[in-house]
Amino acid sequence: RCVHACPENLVPQLMHKAADISDFVEFEKLHGMECIECGSCSFVCPAKIPLTQSFSYARRMVAARKRAEKMKKDEEAKKE
Repeated sequence: RCVHACPENLVPQLMHKAADISDFVEFEKLHGMECIECGSCSFVCPAKIPLTQSFSYARRMVAARKRAEKMKKDEEAKKE
């Protein structure tokens, strides 16, 4: 149901599994950053799993990791 509900054609079940175990690299591979957090998947989920909330958390963690990596690169570039 949730796959058909997703306007971005993502696979919410796999994205949730990755987010739930904090596998943010896998979440990104599943194009989780493309999620628009519309809530359609959560709305139609027969198990009432809060999918959108886990995607929001995973997206924040991916963004934080990328910011940290960029800051580290910038610091290393300044040292040179």
